[in-house]
Amino acid sequence: MGATDVIASVKAELGKPNSLQPNKGAGIDFSLFLAVLGKICWELYIDGLVVSSDGNLLDALGASIKNTLLLLKAFTEDLMTSCFSSRLL
Repeated sequence: MGATDVIASVKAELGKPNSLQPNKGAGIDFSLFLAVLGKICWELYIDGLVVSSDGNLLDALGASIKNTLLLLKAFTEDLMTSCFSSRLL
């Protein structure tokens, strides 16, 4: 990707799912994002910032967004594990 530099960020908010398809979004099964089935879901806002472009811009943005989402997934899994394990003590 040469000297292409990009930054990605993800913002997560609680929202209301579509009443016609509460576990779908953009043609993708987003059942993992449901906080309360049919009532509350996670809405993700993804921002990509191009710092410098030296080719393969879409590849760089895609990789940056994928890594950011993987970090978000790991963080939420750790958070859920610590929340539930502390309740069991």
